[in-house]
Amino acid sequence: MKTRLTAYPAEQTDELIAWLFRQIPTFVKGLPSKDALHELYNSLRGPEHDAQYLWYRLQRTLCKGAGVEGTAPPLQGEVCSKAAFIARHRRPNQAQLYHATLMGFTYAMDEVFAPTCTVYHRVERRYHDMGSSIDLAERLGAIAKQRLYSPETDFNLEIILDECGSVFNDGIDLHAFLAFVFTCLHDRGYDWQYRSDHLAFMRRLEQGKVDFSALRGDKSEEEEEEERRREREKWLEPSDPDAEDLAPDAEQYNRTSLAERGFESEYLKFVGEGPEPAVRAYIAVYGVEPDGYPPRMDEY
Repeated sequence: MKTRLTAYPAEQTDELIAWLFRQIPTFVKGLPSKDALHELYNSLRGPEHDAQYLWYRLQRTLCKGAGVEGTAPPLQGEVCSKAAFIARHRRPNQAQLYHATLMGFTYAMDEVFAPTCTVYHRVERRYHDMGSSIDLAERLGAIAKQRLYSPETDFNLEIILDECGSVFNDGIDLHAFLAFVFTCLHDRGYDWQYRSDHLAFMRRLEQGKVDFSALRGDKSEEEEEEERRREREKWLEPSDPDAEDLAPDAEQYNRTSLAERGFESEYLKFVGEGPEPAVRAYIAVYGVEPDGYPPRMDEY
């Protein structure tokens, strides 16, 4: 599709991203509850909460019978469960919830503006080019830090937090964030073409076109070759043979690598898992499936 459209200037794309970030107060006011924000915050702070709870239990053991009073949580009496410890004694303040909301918006826009997908204006026939995946993440972070200001947040603080992977690792539901971003785009005349970055990557991997040089850094030729081998093994390793059978001959399927079973089988497995969160959010807002979904194998 991009070949039939004209790209917006980078300045206009930055303005759109900044405008979307500035809709955060409207998004928060429209939430029926703040549960989604608290869930996201707790996921981001998961390792920290684990360490704090471990320290709390250690203190109870060390101070047993010492008559310590006035501590929060108390070191005597009934032991707090981990969930109760976090809910009662590690509640986020306003600035921390604001940071978590920023992270949710950043991830939502990272999905919507993914390099394989296209955000375009239906009337103007122009699209927003955010560059590669690495460029996109850096650009979103730069725009957030340069264009936003909140009285609850120290402008010098890092707005985009480091614990990025935990959002996906913990399976955090970002539907509310994604649907709000799509609603804003819809109201301004934009549409979205879907293309799976996973399928695009796996097709390139099967064809031997994936470049892992960005992961290797300054290494010798031998180290680079070993790194390349390990990366391919990681992505092409056989599936879990104990996984639940999904189709006839599934056992044989699980015992073969991607290279052996081919892109077609990987495509069928991906399609069988149902739409991705961004696709579900698009359908909820636009009422139809996006162009490019369901993905067609011959388009990859």
